[in-house]
Amino acid sequence: MACKLGYEAVGKDCNGYTLSDLYMRYADGRDEGLTGKGDGLNEGPGIDPDDPKAWNEWYLHREHYGCGHPWEVLGLMWLHVDYDESGYYFIVSGSHRQFEMVNFYIALSDAGIPVIIGGADELVASFEGKDYVGIVPHHMYTEHCEECFPEEYGEIIDFIYTPWDGPRSLHDMLDFKNDAIKDFVPDYKINLISPADMDDDEFTKFNTDLGFAMNVIKHQSDNADEIIGATNHRKIDRDTAVFLNTAARLHLEYEEKTGGIDMCKALDNRIQKEKIISVMDYMKDEGKSETDIINKIIERFHVTKEYVLALLSPQKA
Repeated sequence: MACKLGYEAVGKDCNGYTLSDLYMRYADGRDEGLTGKGDGLNEGPGIDPDDPKAWNEWYLHREHYGCGHPWEVLGLMWLHVDYDESGYYFIVSGSHRQFEMVNFYIALSDAGIPVIIGGADELVASFEGKDYVGIVPHHMYTEHCEECFPEEYGEIIDFIYTPWDGPRSLHDMLDFKNDAIKDFVPDYKINLISPADMDDDEFTKFNTDLGFAMNVIKHQSDNADEIIGATNHRKIDRDTAVFLNTAARLHLEYEEKTGGIDMCKALDNRIQKEKIISVMDYMKDEGKSETDIINKIIERFHVTKEYVLALLSPQKA
């Protein structure tokens, strides 16, 4: 029901659809067996949404944990579910879809559903025009670029990139003082591989992961996560994964070891890290002690104490 309230608030067509149909229509679709309509690694019998016991069993003990994106209710926007001593509550996150985030939050809050919104201070600054917009080179992913800018500017959540405006031929590289001379100088095209200028179907013609890398770079500002998810846990060449993670600043989380990289798992790890940070921020705002936060995160996410400490105090990592 929470998803339906949010979908209606952002203008999605909800007429004639069951709750599970709405979820599969607009969400990521990799539901970890929640609806019974997923496929592949997300196949499962589904649960009755009105059965609290069935929900608890799926939430706490689901077999498909880590195989999908059950909380990604819209592309690059999440409606996480968490719990504390008071019960379950929602966390809306995804600062790159600010309009949808706020409307989801208002719809759920007005309905009396416990919900918090991640990055609220940054959103307010953006709406009031008091934030900064980060401008990055054309080859960079326009999300998660915060570390490119000095901390004195605060948390930057909006980024744009400059398109390639360099030379594309020999004549473009020369400064002709007299245009008449151009006719006597052969012009040679620079064979520049520019992902932004390629059709999506051209990326499939590559026999290596280069096509995948360029596809991600082209769509760095819209659906890079969806492209990564479409690999369906196929191992990506390590050099390609490291390049994308560094140059495109995907902030994917994977183990530093040899062999191919499961980009879907790396993406899931990043999303879990973002969720953990949101929960920790919420608990800090609630005045919870560091010990309570550590114990809660370890219990809920099955991570090590060292991992939690590194997130609480990056300098300890």
